[in-house]
Amino acid sequence: MVKRWTLLAAAVLVGFAFSLTTTIFLQSGSFVASLGLPAGSVQQAEAATVSLTHSLAAFNSAAGSPPVAITFDGMNSGTNIGGQNMLGVTFTQIGAPLVVVRKSETFTPTAEFDPVDHDVVTCRLKSTTTGNVLSPGGAELGAGPDPRVENDDLQLTFDSPVNAVGFDIIYQLADGSSSTSITVKDVDGRTLFDQEITAPATGCGRSQFIGLVSGSNNIKTIIVNEQDDDAEDINSNIGYDTIRLKFKFDLDVDTDRDGEVDDVDDEEDEEKWSKTRGAIYMVNFDDDDGNGIPDGGKFIGKFIVKDGMTEDEESRIIKNEDDAKDISQIVFRTVIDETAASDNRLEVFLRAVGSDPLNDLQSVHIFDGTGAGSLEIANNFSGPDASEIEVEITEILKKGDTSFGIEGLRFKFTDESAFARFDGEIDLEVVVKRDDKELATDKVKLKVAPFILLPNNRPFKEVWENGTGNLIPNSKHHDEIDPRDKDQWTQDMIEVGYTQAPGKEKHFVVLRLLHHSVVRVHEWPVKGLLESGTGVFNLISDPDMENSGDYGGNIEVMPPTKDWPLGRIVVGNTISPELLKFFQDQEVQMPLDIDNFDTSWLAVGHVDEMISFVGDGDSWSVVAADTALALSLLEPLPEDAVFFAVGDTTAGMSLKAEGGDKNKLIDNNVDFTSPEFKDKDFKYLRIYEGKGAGQVARILFFTKNEIMITGVFQTPTKVVMGPAGSDKPDFATCVADCIVEKPIRVSYGWIDEPDGTSKYVLVSDAKRWLTKVTGIDSNTLRGKGVPAIITVKEVLDDEVFKDRNEAAQKHIEDAVEAILDAADPDPTIIRVPDLYMWFLVKGVPYGVAFVPSLVNLQQVGDKFYFPEGFGPTNKDGKEIFEEEARKNMPGSNEIFVDDWDLFHRWMGEVHCGSYVIHEAFDFKWWEKLPESP
Repeated sequence: MVKRWTLLAAAVLVGFAFSLTTTIFLQSGSFVASLGLPAGSVQQAEAATVSLTHSLAAFNSAAGSPPVAITFDGMNSGTNIGGQNMLGVTFTQIGAPLVVVRKSETFTPTAEFDPVDHDVVTCRLKSTTTGNVLSPGGAELGAGPDPRVENDDLQLTFDSPVNAVGFDIIYQLADGSSSTSITVKDVDGRTLFDQEITAPATGCGRSQFIGLVSGSNNIKTIIVNEQDDDAEDINSNIGYDTIRLKFKFDLDVDTDRDGEVDDVDDEEDEEKWSKTRGAIYMVNFDDDDGNGIPDGGKFIGKFIVKDGMTEDEESRIIKNEDDAKDISQIVFRTVIDETAASDNRLEVFLRAVGSDPLNDLQSVHIFDGTGAGSLEIANNFSGPDASEIEVEITEILKKGDTSFGIEGLRFKFTDESAFARFDGEIDLEVVVKRDDKELATDKVKLKVAPFILLPNNRPFKEVWENGTGNLIPNSKHHDEIDPRDKDQWTQDMIEVGYTQAPGKEKHFVVLRLLHHSVVRVHEWPVKGLLESGTGVFNLISDPDMENSGDYGGNIEVMPPTKDWPLGRIVVGNTISPELLKFFQDQEVQMPLDIDNFDTSWLAVGHVDEMISFVGDGDSWSVVAADTALALSLLEPLPEDAVFFAVGDTTAGMSLKAEGGDKNKLIDNNVDFTSPEFKDKDFKYLRIYEGKGAGQVARILFFTKNEIMITGVFQTPTKVVMGPAGSDKPDFATCVADCIVEKPIRVSYGWIDEPDGTSKYVLVSDAKRWLTKVTGIDSNTLRGKGVPAIITVKEVLDDEVFKDRNEAAQKHIEDAVEAILDAADPDPTIIRVPDLYMWFLVKGVPYGVAFVPSLVNLQQVGDKFYFPEGFGPTNKDGKEIFEEEARKNMPGSNEIFVDDWDLFHRWMGEVHCGSYVIHEAFDFKWWEKLPESP
C-alpha cells in the first residue's frame, strides 16, 4: 500500500516559497591578483558597492558558503550553452561560442604561438571539479586574433539580482602578466564594479578564484572580458568551471499572519513560532460539500482511537471553492524550470524534520494547489534517518511561484495515551541536492490553530436541548434530529468552540464528548451541527475511557481577563488527565489549577454544581453556591415550612395531632371543614416530629376533626445518613438514598400510628423522588415515585447535613478564591442559596443538590434560566431561595422553569439539560495571546 506521506512530503516541500538568489564562485583561489592586497583580502573599488576577493574562505565567510551548483560535468562534450538559462543564470556569448568540452580534449595547437616556450600537451584547461569545462571556442586553445576560437569573453545574467557571485577562471597558461577585466552591472545597467585582474604566475592549467560580494541584491550582470588575444605566447585562452549558486529558499508561509504569503515580509523568523510571528493553519473538520462527512475524511476527528485512521477514511482532495477557503497557502518560489534543474542534475526535495516527522505529516493534508480539485501529494517517501521524511518534488516545480495548500487533521494533543501524539507544530525543509549531496536548504515552521472555547458573556447563536426537557423556549431539539437520542443531558454531550487561521473565516468546531447513553458517542451533533463552517470531531472513542468528569458540565470558561484575553478554562479535578492535557495543549486558555476545583466530593463531579459564569460584553460575574446563605434563610421560617410542596400548605399553623388509628389522624384543635382547609384542596399530610415522624400519607377526605388517609410512605426525617449508618433497615433512612432508587416502604395505613406528640403539615401536592416502593402496589402509586416533602425543622435538625454543607462551602470558596486570584479586574461574586445532600457509595458519601440547584443556571442572552426551587416560602408566598437569586442577579430577566422530573431528581438541572452555542470572539486570537501560557 502506498503510504500517504509520500505525496504529503512532496506537497509540503513544493508548498514553500522558493526564491533563487544565485551566487556563483569558483573553487580554488590559491592565487591573488596583483592588486597590491595581501592574500585573502577583499578589495573595495572606489565608489563601488561590490568587493572582489580571490580567497574562497573569505568569500564563503561573506556570502554564507554557497555550494557548487553548476559544474558542466553532466553535459555532452561539444554542447553550446550560449543563450541557455541554468538555475536562473543565462550564459550569453560575447565572443567565441560557449562550448562545454571535456578537459582531456582541450589542447594547444603546435606552431600557432610565437614563441612556444611551454609544453603544448600540458597547457590545457584543467577542470576544478571532475571532467568538463566551459571553453569558449571549444577544445582547441588556438592563437589569436581569431574570435571564433580565442575570444573567451563571457556574460552571466541573473534572473533575480543577487548579492554574491563566485567562479573559477582556468588559464591555458597562467603567466603572471596576461589580464582580464571584470565588470558588474545592476538591473538598470549601471556599473557597480569594473576592474582588471592579472593571471597568476604558476604555469599551465592553473585557475584563479573570483569572488564578488555586494551589500545588497543588486548584481544583475557580470561580464568577463579576456584581453590577451594575440599569438605571442600560449597564454591567450581561458575557460570557466565550478560555478556555485547560493539558493535562498523562502519556503514562504504566512509568517507575519496578515493572510497573505509574501516573499519579503514573511522571511524573518520563518523557521520559528512566537507570539508575534509564525505561520498558522487550521483543522478542516467542517462539511463544505454537504455529504455529512467532515471535509478531511469520515473519521477525521477520531484521532485518538485504538486502531488509528485508515487511508480510506481520509479525503484527499479539495472538494469545492468553499473547501478551498479553509486551506492555508504555502508558496514555493524559484527561477528554475524543470529542464534546467534536470540538465544540471539538481533534485529538489521536501522534508519534514523533528522528533517525529512521520506523525507530523500524518497530522495534515498537503495539496498540489489551493483551489478546488487540488489533490493531496502522495509519493513514495524515505529519509536518511528516523528524524527526517523526504519526498522529491522536482517535477512538480514550475518557474515562478508554485502554490500548495495545507489543512489540519488534528489539534495539538501530546498526552501519552494519544494514538498519535502531535505537538501542534510542523517543521518543513526544502532541500536541493545533486548526486545526493545537499546544496542548499531552507526551513519554515507552521503551527495548528487551537480549539478555543467560548465564555457565557459572548452573544449566543442558538440553544440546544432534548425536546422533552422544555427548559429554554425556542431551543433546537436534538432528539428530533436523531430519534434514538433521548438522553436529556445535552450539556454533557458536546463542547462547542471555534478555530481560525490568518486570512480564513472562523470555523465553529464541535467536540463530541464520550457520554453514557444508548448511543455511546452521540450522532446528533453530526446530523444537526456539521455543515459548512461548523466542524465535528471526537477526542476519545474508547468506551473504556468514559469518565463523568469529562462531561460538559465539568467544563466551564472564565471570561477574558487582562492577562488572558481569551479567558481560561475551569474544570473540576474529576476530569481525566487526557482531556485536561488536551485543553492545556491548546495553550491560549490554560486551565486553572484543578487542585482549587475539588469536585470529587460530588456524586456527578461537575464544576457547574459549584460555580458558573454569567455576563454581557466585557462585564462578567461568578455565580457561586452558598450553603451558609441558604441555611440562614431557613432560620427565621416556621418549623413546619415545607420543601418540595406544590400549591398551598399549612406552614405556620403548627398543627399537632391528638391521636389516630390505622387510617386516620385526629386533631380536635382544628375544624377541617372550615374554609381555611376545605378551600385549599389538601391532598398530602406529613408527620415531621413525634410518633410516626417521616410518614407521608395521601388524604382521602376530611371530617370536622379527622383526616382519613391511605397510601402511607415511610419517608426519612434525615436528609443524609448519619455517621454510623451501618445498621440500616431495608427502607431508606435519608432523603439522599431516595434519589438512588433504594425502596421506600409503603402501606395502605399508618405504619406507625400518630399520637399526641405527632406534629404534621398539610400540602396540596408534592414533587416526587424517583424512589421505588415496597409493600402495596396500587394503580394510585405505581410509577409516580415517593413524595419529596420535608419540613424546615427536619432539615435544620440534621446536624450531619449542616456539617457537610459547611464542608462543601469550603470547596466552593476555594474555587471562588482561585477565580479571584486569576481574574483582573476582580469580577462580581453573586451568591445564590444552595444546599447539598449525600448518599453513600461503598461507605463513601457523595453530594448532590438537595433543592434544585440555582448555581446550575443557563444564561441565554440577557435572560437567566434557573430551576424552580420548590423550597419554603416567605410570608408573601414567595419561594425564599428564588427571591434571593432575583435580588442578587443583574437585570430583571430571571426565569424559573420546572426541571424537577427529568433533571433535578436525576441529579441535574437547567444547565445540565441545555447547551448554548456562543458567538466567536470578534478579534483575531493570535493578536491577543496570553503573556505566559
